[in-house]
Amino acid sequence: MKYINHIAMLFCVGLSVASFSASSANAFRLANGKLLSTGMTQLELVALAGKPLSVEDETVRELGETRVVKQRLTFELEGDIGGRYWVQATLQQGNVVALEVIQQNR
Repeated sequence: MKYINHIAMLFCVGLSVASFSASSANAFRLANGKLLSTGMTQLELVALAGKPLSVEDETVRELGETRVVKQRLTFELEGDIGGRYWVQATLQQGNVVALEVIQQNR
């Protein structure tokens, strides 16, 4: 009986971790079936997702005259399983390196 509480607690922690990591994705499927994914270029991303709602630049580090800049593009998109999503794509050197997806009205 005493192990049931431990098992239940581990199960809840596992669910929490799984739901947290679900917001960071390697891909997002649009309502039209097209796929946004890491590794695609900025031109491919904008061609599929349209004009972003916002674009933010962030300098990651400066070494002499070399700057590494990350860009974050935010979109409001319709997902393939229904519903609206906020999709934030992080780009580095013109390529998508990360996608964060948050379902609206959740």
